[in-house]
Amino acid sequence: MHITHEEKLAFSAQQMFDMVLDIQAYPQFIPYCRAMHIDGVDTESGTISACMDVGYGFLSESIPCLIVPDYHKLTITINYQKKSLTDFSARWSFYDISTQESLCQFTLTYTCHSFLKKRIIDGFIRNFFHDYITVFKNRAQHIYTPNTHISSS
Repeated sequence: MHITHEEKLAFSAQQMFDMVLDIQAYPQFIPYCRAMHIDGVDTESGTISACMDVGYGFLSESIPCLIVPDYHKLTITINYQKKSLTDFSARWSFYDISTQESLCQFTLTYTCHSFLKKRIIDGFIRNFFHDYITVFKNRAQHIYTPNTHISSS
């Protein structure tokens, strides 16, 4: 399965790249993300080995992943290393439209060899996909938009 979403955003490509790469902040704004642990960083390639702890109620799971940033192309590829999610990866790509706008492309690719697991994952992914993008847009709004509230005297 391959799902892609493109959206024009009111932030620069570099701002969005930096925000998505700030994986230690994920528990602050991604639903069900309880913790993010960085296990190591390859100083030559910049590849990050990490583990995301996700949970809902009493259910929890640790999902190891390799995060491969490309600082020149402003892309981030995330390869999930969980056996139950065979060939599961995500890719963020950011392209400047102007100094204040960018195009964000988010792609999920996965395969599952079990028909039953595939049906369950397909339903979950479709619902999750839109919400996940919205969470990152809201985070960018929170980080990069100055406070516009006017206090009354």
